[in-house]
Amino acid sequence: MRSSRRSSNSSNNRRKPGRLNHSCYISISSLERGQEGMADLESRVRTTEQHISHIYEMLDAMATNQNRLDEALVTLTDAQIALHQHGRETDERIENMRQHGRELDQRIESTRQHGRELDQRIERLVSGIGELVREMRERRN
Repeated sequence: MRSSRRSSNSSNNRRKPGRLNHSCYISISSLERGQEGMADLESRVRTTEQHISHIYEMLDAMATNQNRLDEALVTLTDAQIALHQHGRETDERIENMRQHGRELDQRIESTRQHGRELDQRIERLVSGIGELVREMRERRN
């Protein structure tokens, strides 16, 4: 779009057909057009420089934002890795607790079995003591 403007403006500055354009003949109107053209050109240069400056500012802002995004991505990746590691550690703890629970269940069952055996021994002892006491009473009688 800009190139078409330039070509149309540059064609306006060119010699128009049917007009005399001698290098030694300079009219006031051509000087005024030249000054206007120069002012227009300077205005376009300033506008272009402003646009370029704005583009550089935008590129700098984009680069800064890209750096921030990269840092955020690194932070998120580190957090995901840490979360995954924490999950594995938690899984290991849960498995250790399950193993400990199974061992505890085995100990409880072993204790119950031992308790039943003790109960049987106590019954035999009580029974044996009862028989001994009866025999002792029978001997006395």
